Amino acid sequence: MRKYGEQIGFLVVFIVLVNSIDWANQYMQDLISRTFGYMALGASVEILGLFIFGLFLGSLGFICELKKDGYWKMNKERLLVLGLPLLIVMVMGQSTYLGIMWPQMIQKLMFYILASSSIFKFIAIFSGYIIISLFTKESESIIGNQVNTENNQNNQCM
Repeated sequence: MRKYGEQIGFLVVFIVLVNSIDWANQYMQDLISRTFGYMALGASVEILGLFIFGLFLGSLGFICELKKDGYWKMNKERLLVLGLPLLIVMVMGQSTYLGIMWPQMIQKLMFYILASSSIFKFIAIFSGYIIISLFTKESESIIGNQVNTENNQNNQCM
């Protein structure tokens, strides 16, 4: 019964989060249509909302990790290969809205990414998911004179 309560709670939070992001986007679009002065802020609100949505998607795994025993470990490879490049692309895209000039090659890349806005949305969601899924717990067990470290990713909590 507790498992169903957690899943219903997760669903309620999901619905509230999606509606909040949609409301913020609609508010910013209305503000932009009236004044045309908040274009960069409107894009930032949308990207921030999608980033928070990605954090929410990864929160289930993070909650499972909280319940485990062991030491926290950060997956540095995933951070360097996936997390930082995606965050850099997001920051560069936002800076393009603010009028910051980049070298021509980077401007062409940003034009391609921003012209197909769905790619930028997926980058924001995936960045949020990557950031929260970087952290895992590792348990140590001593066998004889050896220290055995095993990653607890095989244990499921829900």
